[in-house]
Amino acid sequence: MTKMIVTDRASDVSTLAGWAPAWADLVAADPHATPFQSWAWARAWLQTVGAGRTVASLLLRDGRDAVALIPLYRSRGPWQSLRFIGTGNSDYLLPIIRPGYEAVTQACLDELVATGRGDLLDLHQVPDHHPLAAGFPTAERTDQSRCLRLSLPPRFDDYVPRLSKSLRYEVRRRDKGLYKEGRATLDVARTEDEARTAWNTFLDLHSRRWRRRGLPGAFALPAVRRLHEAWIPLAHQAGEVVWITLRHDQRPVGVWYGMRTPRTWYFFQSGFDPAAAALSPGTVLVAEAIRLAIEDGATGFDFLRGDEPYKRRWAPDTEGTNVRMMIQMSGMMSGPGATFNRAGHRIETALRQRFEGRSLRS
Repeated sequence: MTKMIVTDRASDVSTLAGWAPAWADLVAADPHATPFQSWAWARAWLQTVGAGRTVASLLLRDGRDAVALIPLYRSRGPWQSLRFIGTGNSDYLLPIIRPGYEAVTQACLDELVATGRGDLLDLHQVPDHHPLAAGFPTAERTDQSRCLRLSLPPRFDDYVPRLSKSLRYEVRRRDKGLYKEGRATLDVARTEDEARTAWNTFLDLHSRRWRRRGLPGAFALPAVRRLHEAWIPLAHQAGEVVWITLRHDQRPVGVWYGMRTPRTWYFFQSGFDPAAAALSPGTVLVAEAIRLAIEDGATGFDFLRGDEPYKRRWAPDTEGTNVRMMIQMSGMMSGPGATFNRAGHRIETALRQRFEGRSLRS
């Protein structure tokens, strides 16, 4: 029987750190949770991109058991918005809920809107299949990004026939030529030092590739690089990050940067040397990641935000849309804040349409 729900509040990072054991327990229990809901990601974000932000998070307890965590912060500016920790840098943003407590969590958010201090509840990158997406019928909703996912069979050999003939040929390169001769190799980072080396190699390859095209790339901002540099050691310890490095004659020519949970692997980014195109580095790295995910017991492979054509080559069988939900609260600046955010969303959408799909696939 459900007891009376008690709500604990956090207004600083040290209180959140004290919630870390409950946080990990909830992430393990919530089937919707991704690495972007982990304490490691939240901690790294608050130390870097979100440094100086005011924490406004909620932990719900049923008796002594934690049943939901709503990781929010309060924005700075002429109006105050409550947003999920990680906004702007996370592909999925959600409360973390023990199954069976979805209604209790929604009631808490409803009460926050009705009585909380602030102007807007501004929730970004909420997957449309999550219960929260239907939880605010009066919210102003805008689509933010498409997400493609792949259901994994028990064996890699059962998956390959789903692919086109040309992609099957590229995937099987690792059984031929330089790969068969041992001159091209694929290695997974096992230690924290290997993970750091893979990150530095990835960053160099990724940045060089984008600079050649006259574009800044995803890691141009120092704060974004610091976010990942803070997260990688924490994620490695928690088993939430995967690095696969492709080498040609011992020289690294490609790196796949992924995230994982016991249920799903996530394709975050990749970087490779365009001069190594004969090795099909992008294709071989993704194929290796899918193979390793299946061997790891994962049942899903998530391509995260973006509907780039190269992702569809891998025969994803599930599509979803991330939505932004904006709910006006009682503050006097809620109207101007909503108007400004609408304009910002239009600019964001235009930029995404300009650059999405321009990744190289090989």
